[in-house]
Amino acid sequence: MKKQGYQVEIFMGKRKNLPRQDLLEADLVGISTTTSTCYEAYRISTYLRTRGIPVVLGGIHATFLPEEALKHTDYVVRGEAEASFTALVDSIRKGDEPAGIPGVSYWRNREMQHNAGNSCWADVNSLPSPDLSLIKNFKNRELRTYPVITSRGCPYDCSFCSVTSMFGRGFRYKENEHVLQELARYQGGNVFFVDDNFAAHKKHTKELQDSHDHRRQPGNGKCHCSKGRY
Repeated sequence: MKKQGYQVEIFMGKRKNLPRQDLLEADLVGISTTTSTCYEAYRISTYLRTRGIPVVLGGIHATFLPEEALKHTDYVVRGEAEASFTALVDSIRKGDEPAGIPGVSYWRNREMQHNAGNSCWADVNSLPSPDLSLIKNFKNRELRTYPVITSRGCPYDCSFCSVTSMFGRGFRYKENEHVLQELARYQGGNVFFVDDNFAAHKKHTKELQDSHDHRRQPGNGKCHCSKGRY
């Protein structure tokens, strides 16, 4: 969004911790939600909509239950949203209907519309690393643990898991050089790998670990890595 010329700010937390005035001055607010946070997301969305702020809901819960989510928001972006969210924001800015934008659900004449999803999965190597400096409501703008993604999807399809429905069974991983460049930014901090299955491609995982160990210098800080998402 920054590359497209938009002013972007990120806030994390519950309603009581959010800077209400900043949100009310926004032209649009996007909220990502899981099932455990959906009620809080719906409350925030309803509060903003009653004050004339358009809201977009996304995340895994909104992806699987877009009809429910759409009752509390103006738009829902389903699935991987890097491309579709930017297109949706451009559409809203121009006052156009988001027809044809993959994975978008919206209202038309008080009826729900659900555009077909993307026909292909995102190329994780083409995505920029998260700009954590955009998070505004943390003390000193610092996180205790830095989230890093090295892959998306999972080659398995366990009956109890929603990963393959959300991110696909085709396992996609970042080139190790891209991951190492991102890890270098968090030297001395704690890192949490948020992959769906960090060790799904054992050879690639081992190569990443070996490359990281090779680059580290004695006394150059710590790297506490968690190898899972849940």
